Amino acid sequence: GNAAYILGTLAESESGRRRVISLTESRHDERKRILPDLVYLLSSTDSESVMNAAGTIGTLAESDEVCREKRGYFAFFSLIG
Repeated sequence: GNAAYILGTLAESESGRRRVISLTESRHDERKRILPDLVYLLSSTDSESVMNAAGTIGTLAESDEVCREKRGYFAFFSLIG
C-alpha cells in the first residue's frame, strides 16, 4: 500500500510520471511486477491501499506518455499480465 502511494505521488508530476513509466520498461525482472502488483492491491481489504493503487494506475494510464507514445493506452494494460 505504501509503495502505491509513493508511486502515485511521483506520477503526479511529469518528470516523476516519466520515471515510473521508465521503471516498467527497465531490463530488470522487477519491472514485470510493478503494474501487476498495483492491480493486486485493488483486491486488498485495506481501502487506503486500494485507493492508492487505483489512483496510481489511473494517473499512469491517462498520462500523455502512455497515450501518445509507442505503447498507447491498451498496450499499457497488456503490461499488467
